[in-house]
Amino acid sequence: MTITKIFQTSGDLLQFVLPTVVGVQDVAPDVQQGKYDKAGEKALKILVLIGVQRYSCKLIKKLAKKKRPDGSDFESFPSGHFMIGAQCLARSCHRDGFPSVMAILVLMGTLTIGLGRYLPKKHDVVDLTAGGILGMGLGILWNHWLNPGVPLVLPLQQN
Repeated sequence: MTITKIFQTSGDLLQFVLPTVVGVQDVAPDVQQGKYDKAGEKALKILVLIGVQRYSCKLIKKLAKKKRPDGSDFESFPSGHFMIGAQCLARSCHRDGFPSVMAILVLMGTLTIGLGRYLPKKHDVVDLTAGGILGMGLGILWNHWLNPGVPLVLPLQQN
C-alpha cells in the first residue's frame, strides 16, 4: 500500500469520523444532564448542517463542472471532503479553543483529508482552498446556530 493510498483511505474515513466526534461532543453534555429535548434539538441542527454541506457541495460541483486533476470526472470543485473537515475544525476551535487537544486532533484529521484528496490528484489547491473556505463558513454557522447569543466570530477567536 502506497503512502498516497494510506492518506486517501484515511481521508475517506475521516470525512465521517470528524463530524461524528465533533457532533457527539456538542450533544453529550446535554444527554449527561438528562436534557434529552435539548440534545435532540442540537443533534437535528448538526445533521441539517452536515446535510447542507453535502448537498450544497454537490450543487456547486454540478454547476462548476471542473475536471479533476486525474481526469476521472467533472466534480473537482470544491473539495467536499475538505469542506466537512474545515467545518468541524471551525466548530472545534470555537467550542474548545485553540490550541486545545481536540482542536489539534481535528486539525490533523482535516490536513489528512486534504492530503488524501491532493496526493491521488482528486483535487488541486484551488479545490481544497474553496472547500476550506466554504467549510469554515458553515462551521461558523454551526457555532452561531448552537449558541444563538454568541456573535458570529472567526473560529480562532476566544469568546
